[in-house]
Amino acid sequence: MKKIIAVYYPQFHTIKENDNAWGDGFTDWTRVKASKSQFKNHYQPREPLNNNYYDLSDPKSISEQVKLAQKYGIYGFCFYHYWFDGKLLLEKPLELFLENKTLEMPFCLSWANETWTKRWVGDAKSIIQKQTHIPDKEIWKKHFEYLIPFFKDNRYIRINNKPIFIFYQPGIINNLTELLDYWQELAIAEGLPGIYYIATKRQKGISKTIKNEFNGIMKYQPQEAYNSNDFGGRSILSRVITNISFAFPERIRDHIAKIKDKTRKLNLFDSKKLWNTIINNAYKPIPNYSGDIFESIYVNWDNSPRYGNKANVFSLVKPVEFESYLNKMLDKTEESNMDYLFVNAWNEWAEGAYLEPDKKFEYQYLEAIQRNLNI
Repeated sequence: MKKIIAVYYPQFHTIKENDNAWGDGFTDWTRVKASKSQFKNHYQPREPLNNNYYDLSDPKSISEQVKLAQKYGIYGFCFYHYWFDGKLLLEKPLELFLENKTLEMPFCLSWANETWTKRWVGDAKSIIQKQTHIPDKEIWKKHFEYLIPFFKDNRYIRINNKPIFIFYQPGIINNLTELLDYWQELAIAEGLPGIYYIATKRQKGISKTIKNEFNGIMKYQPQEAYNSNDFGGRSILSRVITNISFAFPERIRDHIAKIKDKTRKLNLFDSKKLWNTIINNAYKPIPNYSGDIFESIYVNWDNSPRYGNKANVFSLVKPVEFESYLNKMLDKTEESNMDYLFVNAWNEWAEGAYLEPDKKFEYQYLEAIQRNLNI
């Protein structure tokens, strides 16, 4: 049976950095509740079933989520992990999960290694938390020391007995090769056979370093397909800017982002066309790359709770359509002999990407997964 790993978003509890940036008591629920319909028949706001606006600083919340996910066949969670040159943010849910050994859910980590800004409101200049990626071995060591209790946990997802670790934006890390090599040394010194590195692919291009240094590449959807030439839902200029910007120095990337923010407008795209792009390109070889390819799918995508009338919205994929797409992807996964299929996401409510039950469809997306896995 194939194993579905759902991406898990932890920003549903208050932290001082968000309070300072957005106002006291801010969580992603703040955006979700305030969202408004932007066009006729636009499904906003999204409301969780039974008004379950949970607080992830409450241990009961994560426990209930694990039980729900397991009931419908979700194999594991991929938690976003936030580390800024020694500073942790949104770590509470993950640490609560680690402490509670009764939660028998496999898991892994994805380092969301980007700078936080107020780009949602068109203010990319206002930095909430800077990510500098200082190439300092002491900082790298402290980061590894924080990660090692997770890597050694019996529930942690491994390949070839190596804990997998996902880099969300590997291309922006200074001295990446040195960091990867150093962590491998530290892992072996801790009695592990090493770390299985996975790079997230969100653009068309992949750097030579990533091809040489990473065991696997995970195509993160819908961004990877959206940025491909095959989707064709955007202008050629827009695709070119997106696909080459990751290779530029940070100051140039920031400048490009500011230009895009100023010219941003609401865009409505065809989900059927995007899903066909994802399915047709699934597991195709990546030129000059011999490592593993991990596919992902998405539930829906609508980031209007964050961007309002400057959002990117894909036409609503209803549960029956999601089930059809899921079935095709599972067939592709079976053909590839890969064990894992990632799903974006378990609970990314502010981007419309969630499996959790809402008032409109209740448990139908989860039931689609359950049926396809024959549970």
